[in-house]
Amino acid sequence: KQLFFQEHSANSLWAALSPPQPMDISILGYDALEPDDILCISSGLSRRMATVTSDKKLSFPPEAVDFKSIRGNPMKVQVLKQVGKSYLVLKPREQQYKVVLSGGAEGQPEASCELLVQPRLGADGEALAAPAGGASSSSDAFPLDDAAAAAADDAKEYLEGHRVLPVMQALLHALIKDRPEDPLEYMARHFMSGYRHDDVRREVPLPPQLAEVPVEGLVEAEAAPAEAALVEGAA
Repeated sequence: KQLFFQEHSANSLWAALSPPQPMDISILGYDALEPDDILCISSGLSRRMATVTSDKKLSFPPEAVDFKSIRGNPMKVQVLKQVGKSYLVLKPREQQYKVVLSGGAEGQPEASCELLVQPRLGADGEALAAPAGGASSSSDAFPLDDAAAAAADDAKEYLEGHRVLPVMQALLHALIKDRPEDPLEYMARHFMSGYRHDDVRREVPLPPQLAEVPVEGLVEAEAAPAEAALVEGAA
């Protein structure tokens, strides 16, 4: 399809962009494309994507394009076809998932991908802390007696401690979106992180800081504290 963009005189608008400024791109129309096709625009190291029917602007940072040089200009425009979709339900203490994509041709092998979901690490190798402040809990609409309030608090503490409610809410949201023929089998597969009982998981590569340490070194490092404790106990 042909995409229509408004054109402006380089001597008026773009010449005024000095120094480089943020830039927005809007999709004005399309031809010979499907509504769920995805427009992908790359400029330098920045990339933005949206369906061709989207009315949202694709925003690029100032460093993406410099009209007084060749950085980010020309821009690369691609149209991507959607071959399937699915939802990923995140679970506590789980990092590896299998995502089975719907929308494939009947009789063809099941389209899927495996993903590794990990906390983002800072420069010191530690997981970045969450922003200060969180979701505030709403007060109870109906007052409870002491025994009922204690039981409710205990149940709430248990569910929040194991992060059951967020997982179930995400799972039910995905269930309503996908509407599979067998909802129970669908939910069971999500509880297994997308894998079936006979699936073989791909091996996950070690982080760079561990990949450089020999296995013997890791074993020795783990064994050293235990050996020291035994020596202290014997003394």
